[in-house]
Amino acid sequence: ENVGEVLAPLLHELPPNLQRQSLEAMLNYPNSEYLPPLRSLIERPLPPEVLALALRYIWLTEKAPDMAALRPYLRSEVDPVVRGTAASLIMRSGNREQKAEATNALRRMLTHKQERERVMGTRALGEAEYLQALRLYIPNLLQDESLRVRCSLLEVIASARLEEYYPSLLRGLHYKSTREATIRALVRLENDILAP
Repeated sequence: ENVGEVLAPLLHELPPNLQRQSLEAMLNYPNSEYLPPLRSLIERPLPPEVLALALRYIWLTEKAPDMAALRPYLRSEVDPVVRGTAASLIMRSGNREQKAEATNALRRMLTHKQERERVMGTRALGEAEYLQALRLYIPNLLQDESLRVRCSLLEVIASARLEEYYPSLLRGLHYKSTREATIRALVRLENDILAP
């Protein structure tokens, strides 16, 4: 639980792959005590995966996060990993206008021609809490030509507890290409997948 005590002071000195692993470990036990080193970390250039994790840690740990400070990360020139993270964080805690802007950013990602955009947009769905306006994209994503998009969506169905799509999880077991992602999703759901 005190992993941040050891890792937070070292973040600036670590190579990017260890920064990523450290932030993943710290996110299991977020503590506002370690926010200063993370705030200074995001002020310098970082690989997208590291920046996304640092943003997640800061905005989930702060008592009164400044959601407006995430708006610049919604621009289309920002890496999709960071953009998807910013959109999901805004959809959790933003006001109505901010949520609408984040929803539009995710909508563009989910319908983008590039696979990476759709994958990151799909993953962001699993981290967002307000999905109503984006649910209509789920049937198309389940039929997406990209296996990575479909597998990401199977995990989103479990993480967001989208009960109406549980049959899709069970169908995913029948295909070798989606079986591993489906098993991870089913394990995550535990007994919730069983009919009452």
